[in-house]
Amino acid sequence: MSALTPQGINHQRQRVFNRGLIFQLLATEDSMSRTELANRSGLTKMTLSNIIADFIQRGYVIEYTEKSPGPHNPIKLAISPQAPKVVGVMIHRTHVSAALCDLRLNVLESRRVAIEAYDEEALIHTAFQLTDEMVARDQVLGIGIASVGPVDINNGVILNPPNFCGLHDIPVAGRFRRRYDLPVYFNHHLNCNALAERFYGNGRAYHDFIFLCVDHDINLGIVTGNQLYNDSTGFSSEIGRVLVNYMGPGMGGEYLGGVGDYIRFELCQDNPNRLFYMVDMLAAVMGGICDLLNPQAIILGGEEGLFGPEQAKQFAIALNQRLAIHAYRHIDVLPAFRTQNLEASSSAISVIRQIFKGELLV
Repeated sequence: MSALTPQGINHQRQRVFNRGLIFQLLATEDSMSRTELANRSGLTKMTLSNIIADFIQRGYVIEYTEKSPGPHNPIKLAISPQAPKVVGVMIHRTHVSAALCDLRLNVLESRRVAIEAYDEEALIHTAFQLTDEMVARDQVLGIGIASVGPVDINNGVILNPPNFCGLHDIPVAGRFRRRYDLPVYFNHHLNCNALAERFYGNGRAYHDFIFLCVDHDINLGIVTGNQLYNDSTGFSSEIGRVLVNYMGPGMGGEYLGGVGDYIRFELCQDNPNRLFYMVDMLAAVMGGICDLLNPQAIILGGEEGLFGPEQAKQFAIALNQRLAIHAYRHIDVLPAFRTQNLEASSSAISVIRQIFKGELLV
């Protein structure tokens, strides 16, 4: 059978999906009653009761009585504090960080180590050291690794990030799997930020949005139809090489660079005119991307000091003016929902996502 042939949903796959859905509702919403869960999920009371009973027996979910002003005190369900935890690891150009998170993406413990000049072994050793500390603190369900890109998500490889001490082709996921007897998941750090917004942040209000990181680099993660955009190659989206100036052979010049070469907000904080120009250029580039993808919103992440509220307002106005059908639609622009230690905690979302798919805790 071709890999492109759709597959039906048998009883077992449906059961897995239902369990993941119920756990997702409990992990991302406030505590809920069985009636509320049934209404939100569309499952029958019997199916729901069987799933909840199993979750309670395994120690993943607790029930408690909520005091109310009325004559009835409803029984609520919530993720148990004793449920397994997840570890998130972030590999950056200048540091490695790790966090121990609960299944609501709350950071319980975290640590960050700065690194300057490093080779592959030093980088991996630092990541192992921090992960060992987190794994030793509690029962851990899995490890999520996020890295600056470009990356090969399918094979768990850091490819050739710029300004990365010349390192390339690092099989980071494979090395983690050989060291730890735990499921290990790997992704681009902007994809992880987008997923964190999708399940726990401002992305919950949208089916389609772009998480745009405005930092020392410009990059993005895409959620479309409530799903993270990943193509079959496993390579993550990269915006830094989108051309903004080109003088090729026969035109009297050479290639002059892409978005990442021109838009450098850290270089223009003391130059209002240059800052205005860079925001306008970013809006122009993103306007073209939005004409292609038609998102409902752009969620801005990154370093707050580089792209403040005034720049975000200018960006939103310029972006919407440039849309091909600007008279008929509007794209919301809003800041990311910032949680404690967002960087490392969003790395852990790769594990939690597998739970929501029903592929863990089955």
